[in-house]
Amino acid sequence: MVIIRNSAILAGVALALFGTPALRAQGLGVKLTASVPKGDLGDSHFLDNKMGYGAGVHFTIPIPGGALVPRVDYTEYKNQDTGNAKAKMLQAGVDYDFYFNRAANIGPYLGVGAGYGSTKFEQDTPHLNDTPNNIFYAGQGGYMFTRNLGAELRYTYAEYKPHFSGPPTTYNSPTWNGSLILQF
Repeated sequence: MVIIRNSAILAGVALALFGTPALRAQGLGVKLTASVPKGDLGDSHFLDNKMGYGAGVHFTIPIPGGALVPRVDYTEYKNQDTGNAKAKMLQAGVDYDFYFNRAANIGPYLGVGAGYGSTKFEQDTPHLNDTPNNIFYAGQGGYMFTRNLGAELRYTYAEYKPHFSGPPTTYNSPTWNGSLILQF
């Protein structure tokens, strides 16, 4: 029930970001992502640094010197070796990407971003199940080979406090994400 409520909140944020006619006219893109969890999220008792996979949708809004990029990303991680551990991340946010050639959506870029995320933590043994929310921060670099095809390396960081048993524990969840960018 919590994931449905959190998904509804994030869907509302996405609609607010992407739903206006002015934004619909901008460059729609998708990202296919491979992700490696680090920190508490990736430690040997939970995901053991097992690679996760995801997808995202974004809009590129050109501004002088770069672009604003509202985005929604979903990534899922699984580890059968540690009690069937799973983490499912849904994040909505906005990035600012600085393009070195001063034209948005072509060539090399560096960016920063922030947003709001929800992560569903699950594990069979011991039984764990909670979906905390929090703010995340990101930094990325990439290269748009053409206006329609690019690649990105992104680092995200968030801290979540899932309520399993005992006192609440803070899980830091940095991730390294490599993405193929398809821009329409």
